Amino acid sequence: MKMKSMVAALTAVAVSAVSFAAMSFSASAADVIGVAALNGQMGTYQQWDQTGAAQITGDGQYEVTWDITGDGTGTIEFLILEIKGSDPANEDLKNFTKDQYPDMAITIDEVLIDGTVFTYTDEPAAYALSYYEGDSGRARVYLGNTWDFVNDGIGMGVQSAVAQQVKVKFTLSGLPSGEAPTEAPTEAPTEAPTEAPTEAPTEAATTAASETTAANGTTAASTTAAAGTTTAATTKAATTTTTNADTSDNGIALVLAGMAAAGAVALVSKKRK
Repeated sequence: MKMKSMVAALTAVAVSAVSFAAMSFSASAADVIGVAALNGQMGTYQQWDQTGAAQITGDGQYEVTWDITGDGTGTIEFLILEIKGSDPANEDLKNFTKDQYPDMAITIDEVLIDGTVFTYTDEPAAYALSYYEGDSGRARVYLGNTWDFVNDGIGMGVQSAVAQQVKVKFTLSGLPSGEAPTEAPTEAPTEAPTEAPTEAPTEAATTAASETTAANGTTAASTTAAAGTTTAATTKAATTTTTNADTSDNGIALVLAGMAAAGAVALVSKKRK
């Protein structure tokens, strides 16, 4: 029984280790699927790279920033939240569009200008989630747009003075990359640990316990009887030995006495002659 339980426990540990390794591999393989950034033009400032960007790893809330210096700006001509694929050289990761992720949705949670919340108008037309440029596709949200030649001037009305920073918080949902890490750890640990401890003790352990109890009872009775017999035998033997010893000692004394008497008679007879 102990050997069977030990084997079951070792099996559970091995399966858990394999599951953990699989979970770690899945998480690292699906780490970054997109990169989000604020791009556009604010007065004399332009940003088209990934400065202040956020790495997209799946569903969740993210934030991106655009920091400026100097005297700041009094206008925002063009401001977009743009999410590109994480690897232009990888066919699976070079695009980030609703065509690639059909269930994807973007929600703008908050726009802050110099730390103050800006009230914007959430326009459905401001979301271009399958925007293609060159050989890659990306998702765009037009926050501020005075350029009529871009998406017909549609935006969320974020045109304001900026002294230091624009920050946007947004939420992504419907992305499949968040599913892989949650599946692996739930399968293995639930099977192995529950089988070994529950099966063996219910049938075999109960029978073994009954047999052991019965055996112990029989052994105890036998031991008690044997002990009584041994005690009686020991007592009898001791009594017999004592009796024999006494008898033997008395016999020796009588023999010695007889020999002494015989010697005395012989000596008297010799003197008389």
